[in-house]
Amino acid sequence: MNTLHEVPMAQSSSFRSRLCAWPALMAVVALSALLGACAQAPALPELGDTRWQGDGNPPTQLRLDANGQASGFGGCNRFSGRWRIDGGQLRLGPLAATRMMCLTPGGEQEGPFLASLEATRSARLEGGHLLLLDAQGQVLQSLQPAR
Repeated sequence: MNTLHEVPMAQSSSFRSRLCAWPALMAVVALSALLGACAQAPALPELGDTRWQGDGNPPTQLRLDANGQASGFGGCNRFSGRWRIDGGQLRLGPLAATRMMCLTPGGEQEGPFLASLEATRSARLEGGHLLLLDAQGQVLQSLQPAR
């Protein structure tokens, strides 16, 4: 003998309204995921085999090779180290520099320049300049293409 179990009307309409809300809920979840992906940091520019220079006197220099080698001039000493993109972040360093003593403006700019390179976490191209950014997106260095 087949018996039908009747669901009381109040339970039936509650279930039906939750069932109808399911596609709307899934659409909200999908839209949130899509908007979250759009809000992520912009893609880093292609940096391999590029050369840049700063505005200092003498100009600081930064060369990024395609094999991950970073090198340049801080205003007094030459430096070298590694660069990589790690988890969507640009990492420079550790950097090693020669140790000539400089009592010139170049010597004064070198420490802050090298520290800013090691603090770099992102970069973007803007108006032909390479902007090196810290973890909060603040500009640490603005470098132009090397001549």
